[in-house]
Amino acid sequence: MKKIDLKAEILEISESSPVVTRFGNIANVANALVSDGSGKIKLCLWNEQIGSISVGDTVEIENASVSTFRGERQLRVGRKGVLRISQNSSSN
Repeated sequence: MKKIDLKAEILEISESSPVVTRFGNIANVANALVSDGSGKIKLCLWNEQIGSISVGDTVEIENASVSTFRGERQLRVGRKGVLRISQNSSSN
């Protein structure tokens, strides 16, 4: 699935770990568990995305896609996607 837009709450974030990308670069990756009220899914976070959100934040995700990694569905923001903290997350 592609071009997914949603507003979700960050329930948990795993510790980041370094990985070697297919281009030979080293990047940090972590998974966040998010919920939009209809269900939960893991959100794959890369590099600066990891430190930009915290547990309890409400985030807006635009132009994401769902893929399967090791038999588990994951939401991926990708280069063309947007991940930002919702303006009204502090008032929840």
